[in-house]
Amino acid sequence: MKSIALLLAGACAALSHGLTFTGAGFDIPDSQNTPGHIRAGQASSEVVLSGTGITLASLNSVTLTGLRHARAGDLVVGFSVNEGAVAYLSLFLDSRLGLQPGFDGTYTFRPLGGPETRINEAFAGLGPNDVLPSGSYGVSGTGNSAGTSFDPFKGLSLDGNWRLNILDFTNGETGSLESWSMDVTPQAVPEPATMAALGLGAAATLRKRRR
Repeated sequence: MKSIALLLAGACAALSHGLTFTGAGFDIPDSQNTPGHIRAGQASSEVVLSGTGITLASLNSVTLTGLRHARAGDLVVGFSVNEGAVAYLSLFLDSRLGLQPGFDGTYTFRPLGGPETRINEAFAGLGPNDVLPSGSYGVSGTGNSAGTSFDPFKGLSLDGNWRLNILDFTNGETGSLESWSMDVTPQAVPEPATMAALGLGAAATLRKRRR
């Protein structure tokens, strides 16, 4: 019984640390705007999770690996789950059409309030042909501060459709993304079904050892 207790305690401790899930990359198509009509290029990728029985303590970060686009200001990068809670990672960073710095690297986005520089401020110090260095940045959010916090993801089930969506609103450039990932911390105590499964697994292990 002590062995079972130790195994369960170890599982609980493991769940208190971050878990990382990775989504596929994609090409970012150019917009197809015409006079009087905005038709943004759009691409997205989902990580679909089910049967985990896990509730989130926090969403820690979203990382875009190999993001490339010559004009970062053309893009709106959103992250959401089940068409509900949403965070705006990068949102219209620069309205000087054709003069924006670009993306070419790996970028980790975290909620505002941490030590990271907000991505808008990081771009403000760059020239028109510069590229944002790879690194960690605070999310962009919207003008009214919506989408700058990851708090709406707290307490949600890990089960669901987690989506990264990129929109290109200006003609003239395409881009690409190699992959993306999200880092989350589950609540420390597993759901009852998870506890039962862990207990059965531990008991089976003990039975095998006694034989």
